[in-house]
Amino acid sequence: MRKLPLIIVEWDDITTNSGWKDEREDCTHRRITCTSVGWKVKSTRSHIVITPMRDGKGECDDRQIIPRGCIRSIRRIE
Repeated sequence: MRKLPLIIVEWDDITTNSGWKDEREDCTHRRITCTSVGWKVKSTRSHIVITPMRDGKGECDDRQIIPRGCIRSIRRIE
């Protein structure tokens, strides 16, 4: 099993604001910042892939793909 870095990623979620509203209304205050913790499985120029669960054989479950344009910060834990 290869050693993967354990990281914390802070990122802005993509949200929607449904319902009829005046087009001049500022909805940007409804943006949500999320925090994800997991092992970095893959990193490209456009996104990173992390997983919160691994077994002793190197298999991962529940991968999360986060676009780089949404990422605020990445910190290594170990």
